[in-house]
Amino acid sequence: MASVKKNIIYNVSYRVFQILIPLIVTPYLSRVLHADGVGLFSYYNAAASYFVLFIMLGISSHGVRTIAAVRVDGSCSISMSFWSLYAGQLIAASLVIPVYLIYSFSIAPNMQAALIWFPFVLSAVLDCSWFIFGCGEYRIPVIRNYFIQITSTVCTFVFVRQSSDVLIYMLITSLASLLSVICLLPYVMKRVTCCKPSWHMVKKELKSSLLLFAPVVAISIYTSIDKLMLGTVSGMAQNGYYTYSDKIVSVSTAVLTAIGTVLLPKMSELYAASKYKEANSLLSFSMWIMQAFSWGIFFGIAVVAQELIPVFLGRSFMPCVPTLLILSSRVPVVAFTYVLGNQYLLPNHFDTHYTYSVFAGAAIDIGLNLFLLQRFGAVGAALSTLAAEISILVVQIVFTWTKLSMIAYFKDAAVFFLCSLLAFVGTYIVVDFLQIFFSSLVAKLMFEAACFVVLYGLVSFTANYFLNRPMLKRFVSIFLPFAQKYLG
Repeated sequence: MASVKKNIIYNVSYRVFQILIPLIVTPYLSRVLHADGVGLFSYYNAAASYFVLFIMLGISSHGVRTIAAVRVDGSCSISMSFWSLYAGQLIAASLVIPVYLIYSFSIAPNMQAALIWFPFVLSAVLDCSWFIFGCGEYRIPVIRNYFIQITSTVCTFVFVRQSSDVLIYMLITSLASLLSVICLLPYVMKRVTCCKPSWHMVKKELKSSLLLFAPVVAISIYTSIDKLMLGTVSGMAQNGYYTYSDKIVSVSTAVLTAIGTVLLPKMSELYAASKYKEANSLLSFSMWIMQAFSWGIFFGIAVVAQELIPVFLGRSFMPCVPTLLILSSRVPVVAFTYVLGNQYLLPNHFDTHYTYSVFAGAAIDIGLNLFLLQRFGAVGAALSTLAAEISILVVQIVFTWTKLSMIAYFKDAAVFFLCSLLAFVGTYIVVDFLQIFFSSLVAKLMFEAACFVVLYGLVSFTANYFLNRPMLKRFVSIFLPFAQKYLG
């Protein structure tokens, strides 16, 4: 198994690549497809995603956790565990695929658009990425994804030339998903041998996956159903505004997702081996990193929002600005819950606690959507999502308050909040003073971003040098080894 440090570097490098691709493709698509086209793409993608969820059940989390634990205790062969898990996935697929075809031919408003997403749904049948992540291997998926992303990006520029090409863009995205999982299969087959799992084991793993399926569905409610409801209630244009606002925030948080994805199997291994001290130390470090990046992302987006939207998406997407600001404010909340949920509750098999928290968020999201979408459109969806995330955090804090160093986490959050606030105010003052020197929105956007990053980096480094030097040294030892000696 590759080290955590190498896996983080692999995954972060790919997430940075994922940031660069949308920076190139999104401005092009927003101007070619317009808000209606973006909304149509988002609507049917969200619909197909629900069928994918029912195929995968909760295996994305349970599979990683199980494979990681089996590698530690050796109580069961990896091959037997793999086939026991995958059998449940195939059973689910045999039920879901026919239902999706019925939906496409009989229910979907646009049959052609729904059928185009069939390869995407089919990719869930072959998706064994959970096995690779459970083995702690990230090099192969990263290399695969580089190739797939570059190929699909080239195809987008070549074949998507006007607003009517939205179906072509759907097809490119759908086929890319299928090709992505197919490329992983040879690697998986090299690591496992063919064996027949007992029905008892299949039922056991299927039951565990189903327990985690409930929170997966709940999470999808406040991440995907907003788009379906927006498209139905407020129209495809409002759906397009919300979708691209959410995409910008998602791109910005790619590094956070990369770190969290790598640490899940590692945390599962440590807790399975009863190495609680090491696990809690890693958890505290993860929380520190998440807070450092998330507060910077939130205030960084707030700094550049007015210039980012017209430069990145075009002036026709200016209604995205308030939606973007609201959605970006949820980044620190999501970072906090990501650590508590994915790196503590799930590795420790507190599945019920995790389920309660996300169902609370889903209930609040749906309830608020019923009142806000009709009147406020994309802004209403953003407010509902923010409220859902906050409720999830509150519930998870209640469950973990006596088990974790919550006061220390809040202190870290307070430090980074103040650092990012100072950087925000400092950037605003500097930019306002130098206003006459900006000849274009692009120049102003680039200066704002660079100024905020420099100020936030300097202020955060200084604050943690005096307040939390051990965490700073640990961070530097991973990402900037050459600077470690200067920290004393």
